[in-house]
Amino acid sequence: ARGLLTPEQVDFYEANGYLVVRGNLPAPDCEAYLRRAQDILQGRVPAAAGMQVVRDIGCIRAGRRETSELTVNKIARTEGDAVLSGYARHPALLRLVPAWTGRVGAKAVPFSSMVANKPPDAGSGSSRHPPHQDLWYWPLRPASLMVGAWTALEPCTRANGCLFVLPGSHRGPLEPHGRPGDGEVNAGFVGVEGGCDERDVERARYAWLEMRPGDTVFFHPLLKHGSGRNSTGGTRKAISVHYASTDCVYFDARRDPAQRGQA
Repeated sequence: ARGLLTPEQVDFYEANGYLVVRGNLPAPDCEAYLRRAQDILQGRVPAAAGMQVVRDIGCIRAGRRETSELTVNKIARTEGDAVLSGYARHPALLRLVPAWTGRVGAKAVPFSSMVANKPPDAGSGSSRHPPHQDLWYWPLRPASLMVGAWTALEPCTRANGCLFVLPGSHRGPLEPHGRPGDGEVNAGFVGVEGGCDERDVERARYAWLEMRPGDTVFFHPLLKHGSGRNSTGGTRKAISVHYASTDCVYFDARRDPAQRGQA
């Protein structure tokens, strides 16, 4: 299943837990996803059933309660949208995803699709996403048969809050998560306990992934990653989805909380 990746790409992902594929999505497709997100955020297109348009908590506390590109943190559950749902089915993703989702014959099922908007920071650090492991959120195992696919729709830089990753951290365990001790973050945003404050990110050996529209990063669900503050006056949009093999197993975290700590 890894035949579409070069040996160098396979080795890099296995060693580091992520792989950036430059220019993976064609510009017209990225522009279509970007326009659709802008139309939803500006109210020109209604949100699809089940979709969640989530405003940034820092903007709300600053008195900016309108829904716009400058106040919304993300558009979640985009699978119901006629345009944005196409990302999870994009051939540029589907041709590579089987390299990570297991045996021949198993299918890769998309889930957790969203557009990350990242508005300008309101001053409290709420536009950041503390370093975390995505597997913390999901009652699916094993981690080795899952992969995330995150594609830039706008330029992603250190200044506007690009992703950062800790190379090789996917080889470690799933760690306890909690709220950071500095500033504020949006609902549902947690980080690895004991290492998710902004000063912790600066001290650790994180790699910052500056990306252009169309660049895709594929990453392991145990990889420690996050994104910085947006210290510019513009937005930083990206679209993402995760895939799990049909060989993965679901468990009820409420009935079996110990299972959550296993990868």
